[in-house]
Amino acid sequence: MKSESTSLFADYSSADAINEKIRIVHKSVTLFSMIGMMDSANQAKTYENNLASNSDVGRKEFEESLLIAINFLK
Repeated sequence: MKSESTSLFADYSSADAINEKIRIVHKSVTLFSMIGMMDSANQAKTYENNLASNSDVGRKEFEESLLIAINFLK
């Protein structure tokens, strides 16, 4: 059985794609802070820094936090 990816981001490594990921994550830091998800904001900031260093460490935690925030805002 083929496993489907559940990632919010495509697995592109071009400079434009990485810059777009950084932009989205940066805006998410503000969102998390506004709704009181301070731990998530800190994790997202760390992930943003990792992306700038060409590392994808923290992606899963970021995506989980983003889904929680989206559900909270519904």
